[in-house]
Amino acid sequence: MVKGKNYSEDEAVNRIKSNIEKVEETGCWEWQGAKTSRGYGSISVNGEVRYTHRLMQEEFNKPLTEEKPCTCHKCDNPSCVNPDHLFRGSHRDNMDDAAEKGRMNGPNYEGDDHHQAKLNSAQVQSLREDYASGEYTQKELADKYGVARTQIGHIVRGEQWQSAEGPVLSEKQRKQIENNHRSKENPDKQGENHHNSSLTEEDVIEIREKYHDQGVYQKNLADEYGVARSNIGQIVRGDSWESAGGPTG
Repeated sequence: MVKGKNYSEDEAVNRIKSNIEKVEETGCWEWQGAKTSRGYGSISVNGEVRYTHRLMQEEFNKPLTEEKPCTCHKCDNPSCVNPDHLFRGSHRDNMDDAAEKGRMNGPNYEGDDHHQAKLNSAQVQSLREDYASGEYTQKELADKYGVARTQIGHIVRGEQWQSAEGPVLSEKQRKQIENNHRSKENPDKQGENHHNSSLTEEDVIEIREKYHDQGVYQKNLADEYGVARSNIGQIVRGDSWESAGGPTG
């Protein structure tokens, strides 16, 4: 969460332009203010945390749309806000760009031959079969296969390792598995085990990734997942669902 002065959108853009360091060798304009754990600049605008590179994209380049809601970096420098280094893209464009530049944690959808792959096709197939059996939570699978919990979600949804075998379940089937696991645990536990929760652990990880990595607004996430905007704020900050994976801050 960004602390300090709260700006209007115009004030924020001026603040960004006056608080950068221009790197002659690369042409990057590196934001010198608050940053997320992944190096993306952030600033408070009208009471909401916004990414500095998204603000610069929207101010100086083409506006973001539903089809192209993401701001990507040509320079692969998260703190850069130079409009010439930014381009808009879809969520898939953003993931493809991250994979091409080696920023995807663990295995990605390029398969066995990718230089960062921690799993092979046979392991991915076994992982998917384990998940489909309903005997393992995503956290348990992450521990079993030695990869991040967020990667498990990408794999079982078929977003990564698309060429690998193994069952890719529908959203309804995945939620049923998550609900079954929740019902076996303490119903008084905060977060995914609360009996009134309308979200699954998988939903929470997706929300955090969309907010922190893709820059989707909290209001849009609230509308997409059918929860209050205040709940989205608590989730992306890590104030709720503390046991779930995904980036917070």
